[in-house]
Amino acid sequence: MNTTKAENKFNRYEILARHYSEKIASEWNFDAIKRECEANAEYDEEADSKIGYCYLGSHLSIAPSGKYYTFWTTNQTHSDTIKDEVFWSEFEKAIESHGMFLGGSDTGDGLDVVCGMVIDESDE
Repeated sequence: MNTTKAENKFNRYEILARHYSEKIASEWNFDAIKRECEANAEYDEEADSKIGYCYLGSHLSIAPSGKYYTFWTTNQTHSDTIKDEVFWSEFEKAIESHGMFLGGSDTGDGLDVVCGMVIDESDE
């Protein structure tokens, strides 16, 4: 069977996406993350909503490569960037499927990964 280079890339991407999706589903407790968001919820005047956040960890410990890319980064490989890109895409989909959003911290070194959730007052 002959496949083009583009088809191989697509297949590898889909295989990697499925792998990370399954890994994320088995390793992350989204119910506990939601509870943490609810427990830490405060009114956000700018958003005019009650929003709760949960610290998930450092980008360096969450990303498959353990790297954070900047324009001056020299130690990334094509494989690392693809794996990280697919992972973060699947991670964000998983977070959003649980009614939350992925973000970063306003404090610290910029590597903090947080999850947020708008708390509907009528649910309390």
